[in-house]
Amino acid sequence: LGPLLYILYINCRVVLEDEMCQLYLYADDTNARITLTGDNGANQERIQKKAAEMQEYMDAHHLKFNSEKTQILIKKKGINNTHGDLTLTMKGKTISQSESVKVLGIVIGQDEKYEEYLVKGEKSMLNFINKRLNMLKLLAKYADFKTRKALAEGLILSKVGYCISLWGTT
Repeated sequence: LGPLLYILYINCRVVLEDEMCQLYLYADDTNARITLTGDNGANQERIQKKAAEMQEYMDAHHLKFNSEKTQILIKKKGINNTHGDLTLTMKGKTISQSESVKVLGIVIGQDEKYEEYLVKGEKSMLNFINKRLNMLKLLAKYADFKTRKALAEGLILSKVGYCISLWGTT
């Protein structure tokens, strides 16, 4: 399929949304955000029901989940994750919770601090920015301020803005 036909083909997945579930679509990536309650039994049922609806939709449209890429992350506030035993079962495969997941190239963690992505990880934002700043320092000898500013906006600020917008939807 071409890009336009693909968008038309998959865009109707939003019919799976309701007051407890929102879908975020980007190309062939789908992220489901399900609101949880204090009742883990009801939460597990809600997760399974939504997963079954998504699976039914995918099967009806000759699409399939990549079970190797499917992940579940329960974001928590504070230090206690009272939803630690929730899992996702799809086509007989049980997917346990992850402490962090990669969403469109950005690592999102349970604790909402994003430390793995910002500071700790091998490909952390801090390392990324330091490399780009070093490149700009080298270019300072050869480029005027306006050029360096344009490069900084393209090399650094574009990624920072992208991360902020992605984190805002999680």
